[in-house]
Amino acid sequence: MKLKLLIPFLMVCLGVLFVAGATTTTINSPANASYDTDGDLTINYSVTGNASTWTCHLYKDGSEVYTDSGVSNNTYTYYSGSAVTDLSDGTYYFNITCHSTTAGIDDTGDAFTDTYVYVDSVAPVITVEVNGDDGSDEQWLTAGTLTIGATVVDNNADSCILYTTINTTANATQAYGAYPTGSQTYTNATAFNFTGYDTGNLGMDDNNTGAYIYNVYCNDSAGNTYQTSNYTIWVDSVSPTAFAFNTSLFKTTHGVSFANASYCTDYYPQFGWNRSIDNNFAYYSLRAYNGSSYVYSDNITRSATLAANFTNALRADQTETIIITAYDLAGNSQAVTTNYVYYPDSTSHTLYSGWNIVMNSGNAMTLTNALTYSGSTIASWFNTSSNSFVSYVSGGTGGSTSVPYGEAIFLYMESAGTFDDFVVNTSAGTQGNFNITNQTASDWNIACQRNTSDSFTFTNLDYYLNGNKTDILSMNVTYFSFYNNSASTGSKYIPYVANWTTSTASTPLSYGDCVWLFLNDAVHVPGYLEINWLSIT
Repeated sequence: MKLKLLIPFLMVCLGVLFVAGATTTTINSPANASYDTDGDLTINYSVTGNASTWTCHLYKDGSEVYTDSGVSNNTYTYYSGSAVTDLSDGTYYFNITCHSTTAGIDDTGDAFTDTYVYVDSVAPVITVEVNGDDGSDEQWLTAGTLTIGATVVDNNADSCILYTTINTTANATQAYGAYPTGSQTYTNATAFNFTGYDTGNLGMDDNNTGAYIYNVYCNDSAGNTYQTSNYTIWVDSVSPTAFAFNTSLFKTTHGVSFANASYCTDYYPQFGWNRSIDNNFAYYSLRAYNGSSYVYSDNITRSATLAANFTNALRADQTETIIITAYDLAGNSQAVTTNYVYYPDSTSHTLYSGWNIVMNSGNAMTLTNALTYSGSTIASWFNTSSNSFVSYVSGGTGGSTSVPYGEAIFLYMESAGTFDDFVVNTSAGTQGNFNITNQTASDWNIACQRNTSDSFTFTNLDYYLNGNKTDILSMNVTYFSFYNNSASTGSKYIPYVANWTTSTASTPLSYGDCVWLFLNDAVHVPGYLEINWLSIT
């Protein structure tokens, strides 16, 4: 009787032991802390226990994304549904719990497993560096010393390999291959140099063959890779050949020649030079230096171009030292051995709308030249011998009339402009002496101030011409009038009556300023009065 009672009891106990046996849930792949490069995962999992079937729940980042109620015991089961595909780059946490669905087996304790997966689909971004500068398709060195490095941007940094034909121990090339053997680790967004390519360890021939090539290959921890294209290193340690200015090509905007150390109204003059030779010529640089700063022209990129105008305006009334330098692609340079000087002169440079009076400051100029160079519609000259005007308009007569040095030219401008072709040449005429006359019925004369080194006022001129006389009947010149080209309102004329106290007595007369003078025929009948512009104080 006791045996019959014991047998059912043992069966119950054995059954409980069977049902309560160990249950193991495993994520077989992807492995924990593994990387994926495309974001399309397949979860391979299995559950092993006393039941024949199981219900399993898949969680992603703490949220359930999939349930399978028919998972067989100890069998690989796969899930590749939408919850684990098209994943963007980032870190994902997966876990699985399972419980029994086998009838008659009471498995109330859920089995559990988890894993992390890093999704990274982005290849390393490589910036190559040569001697500390950004690399490019063509890199030029002025010496054979070299440092090759890179900056790699990748959140899952791993390593890089340098492939090159550059021999690091001799002035020669080698078979294309990896250097150094093996790889070199990198840190995200941190510049590094490849071991063995330190400045001073390498001397490459100046051979211009393009045989020095290299590229950089990098991977990241996810297995993404990138290899740059081949880069070429050229070595050029030879500067362009010496050369000099060619003064025969020094010209104004309209082709008027000028010499070294010329004063000229052109702010955009042309300068010329002899050719500098270099196999790897890059450009000529044309500059003007005033002692504190530079004016640069556009670079001239053709070695056969031997003349150019300044593309930026030179500075008025300053001493500009003109410098021309030849550069090659490697950065070697050769400047002219003798610098030339140029003085941008503001005298008569600016022309205003309406009538302008300017002095011819250089060689004799025809009215045709004056009209063409200034862009005016009328060019006139006041002939002091006949006290009459000679005027020229395009297509008319009088264009061949020559205006000597120091004489006034009248220009009518439809709109404001510049006169870029006055080259100062005081030897073209008399700088000091000028005659004013009263040989005709009109005693008005137009005289231009020819003293390049000094300025004076109406009062100074009055004292010089009239000897400080107070009796108007005994004065040589009784009336003065200065034409102010730049006046925008009111009268352009600034009048002065000899020996009268007026507000215009202190009007300055600079080189090139022109004044009307009325010669008193009561004192000079007939005759003339000589002005020595260099003697007025």
